[in-house]
Amino acid sequence: MSNSVFHEGERRIQSRAGVKEKIARVGAINIRPEMPEQHRTFFAQLPFIVLGAIDHSGRPWATLSVGDPGFLKSPNPATLLIGARPVMLDELGISFNAQAHVGLLGLELGTRRRNRLNGILSRDTDDQYTLSVQQSFGNCPQYIQQRQMSIELNSTAEGNQEKIHRSSRLDSTATSIVQHADTFFIASRSSGVANERQTGTDVSHRGGKPGFVAVDHTSGCLSFPDFSGNLFFNTLGNIATDDRVGLTFLDFTTGDAVFITGRATIDWSLDRVSGFKGAERIIDVTPEDVVRVQGLFSISSSLPELSPMLGHTGTWSEVPS
Repeated sequence: MSNSVFHEGERRIQSRAGVKEKIARVGAINIRPEMPEQHRTFFAQLPFIVLGAIDHSGRPWATLSVGDPGFLKSPNPATLLIGARPVMLDELGISFNAQAHVGLLGLELGTRRRNRLNGILSRDTDDQYTLSVQQSFGNCPQYIQQRQMSIELNSTAEGNQEKIHRSSRLDSTATSIVQHADTFFIASRSSGVANERQTGTDVSHRGGKPGFVAVDHTSGCLSFPDFSGNLFFNTLGNIATDDRVGLTFLDFTTGDAVFITGRATIDWSLDRVSGFKGAERIIDVTPEDVVRVQGLFSISSSLPELSPMLGHTGTWSEVPS
């Protein structure tokens, strides 16, 4: 499997799910070392992207870069230029410097379209970066809530200590945002991040009905279901080798953001999985560092049209006690 596009952790999860051989063939076709033309055009029209990056302690965080459409450019299929500084870069201690491994998610909520790439960074200026592509692939529209949305960074909130609330667990406001969320983003990393194409940092989207993420008020642990997806198991494969993850939740009404980094475990137990409609596994995350920012973004969003794929999924309120 030395020529596989998947690393050992991804293959381990694929094997446990019984799809390893099938997905090896699919991955070899769909995970490319460069962007197809339609992805290059897609990124260039986006007003924001989600980034997965590592801090100075090796912990992953999920954050965003926001700009006018066109702030992303692709001069060639193996290169993406990022023309906006990631938000909360200094506050989260993210190492967004040369040779950093970065995961990138492009998401167009109005069309439910998303594409991903993982690559290695070089820094041109404080707000200009070059990402050299290692892996490029598309994702299906499953579980994406459709929104017509505009988003801008509120520069008066970033770096304003009166707007930033930091602790080792979620406060009541952050808990409310998480428990009402229908969307969040999760960053993860493979063990011993190196320059091999298969390894690195990844960021992904998760969606469900409002209430699909639970918070244990005693331990502070977050739990969410893992629904059937593309079977690549990029996130779960990373967790299998390095349990550190970063989660980001946005309040699409207030523009508040909750950034979390912590430790994740994968629960395959049938008793627990069978209690949550549509779940194939349960992921538990113990926060270690939580950063909530009031009004970080100026967001104008229509009411969400929930994904039709959510009809066969549930919420934690429906789980038998």
